[in-house]
Amino acid sequence: MKIPDKNPGLILEKTLLGKTTPKKTTDAQAQETSHSSPADSVNISEKARHIQHLNALAASGPEVRTERVAALQQKIEAGTYAVDGKQIAEKLIRSAVQDKVS
Repeated sequence: MKIPDKNPGLILEKTLLGKTTPKKTTDAQAQETSHSSPADSVNISEKARHIQHLNALAASGPEVRTERVAALQQKIEAGTYAVDGKQIAEKLIRSAVQDKVS
């Protein structure tokens, strides 16, 4: 009796499990399939680039202005820190107007 495949275990797999041997691809076929698929590309808008730049600038700077925090802590502990409500209201209104304009 002659066994057609080189590996007799494959015949058993084919018969019992219905498996087939994978087809071998030539180098030409592999190159053809790798070149036939389109390349992925991403376009980033100018606004997104600007946001990335601002994020990089924010990350590179110090997170906390320690001298400013220390001065405020001293004022709070001494009881001399006063909030100017009029100044806060002016800045809130100015910020709201700028948001509406831009």
